[in-house]
Amino acid sequence: MRTLTPSAIAAYVSCPYRYQLSYLHKISPIRYSPALVIGRGLHAGIEVFHKSKQFGPLPSAMLAAREAMKQELLKLKKVMDADEFMEVYTQAQRGRAKVCAMLRAYREVYPHSLNMIETEGRLGVMPLVNPATHKDSRTFHMDGIFDGVYRLDSNALMLYELKSTSDSLREASLVLSQSIQPQLYLSRLASANPFAGICIDIVKKPIAPFKKAVSRAKKKKPVEVIAEPLDDYEERCFKAYMKRPEHFFKRVVLPNDPQRIREAQAVAWRVAQEIRDSDRYGYLAARGHNCKTTHGWCDYRALCWFNQTENYQHGEYAHNELELAE
Repeated sequence: MRTLTPSAIAAYVSCPYRYQLSYLHKISPIRYSPALVIGRGLHAGIEVFHKSKQFGPLPSAMLAAREAMKQELLKLKKVMDADEFMEVYTQAQRGRAKVCAMLRAYREVYPHSLNMIETEGRLGVMPLVNPATHKDSRTFHMDGIFDGVYRLDSNALMLYELKSTSDSLREASLVLSQSIQPQLYLSRLASANPFAGICIDIVKKPIAPFKKAVSRAKKKKPVEVIAEPLDDYEERCFKAYMKRPEHFFKRVVLPNDPQRIREAQAVAWRVAQEIRDSDRYGYLAARGHNCKTTHGWCDYRALCWFNQTENYQHGEYAHNELELAE
């Protein structure tokens, strides 16, 4: 049996060739990804918040975030030379300051904890269902990792997801409301328990640039460049959050819509059939339409367009949910 996750299905819908490189051939780019490292740290910190009924101590959350980011850097250290890694490490320290500011601001914006009953849970292995015949697939099943489940005052359950983004909150909300990924999570969980819907916390990354204070040069003397202290940078990011919290934080609630869930299940079944046919007949997946987004070019552009393989590695996953696809 082959395993598909909601993230894998969403990746295939976006670009079948990227799915093939990431999930089938286990190829990942050798480069520092601020979005991945910051997202991993933010998830680890907010998980500490939600595990505590008092919304968790802030130092413990920061410690968990730093540890998660450190593990991502250790993966890069294995494949980078010393000089390249030192440059990455410097960038990662700025990312750490951003994550600490995000955690501090998140705790101020949402001072009360959700009634979380499970964090970082697994969907559990369940076969994909043919939407036409309602029969289970003999080739594919679905698994995945969700951020949490919490209980409402009415005892109804809500699925919880956390997303960090560089886009505007309006654009991120629109993309998530139209994505099939949340509906696939609900389709797997709602079969066992009635869920009222899914709650998505969207956190926009800080836009405060890192400063370099330059002292004025005297005659015939070199210019002395002094970098901004990381603690000052963290404090500046935190103040930017607190000045306009509605610009950086948004909680989106999507109700449990059976029609949307059926549509997502139909897409998942179609994706599974296309992957099966691709394996059976040995053809390469077509290039998708998202080669360039608001975040820049796709990480696999050099391999996809120019067949350059020197900046990629085999056997390393870029996301912990990819490990379920084995």
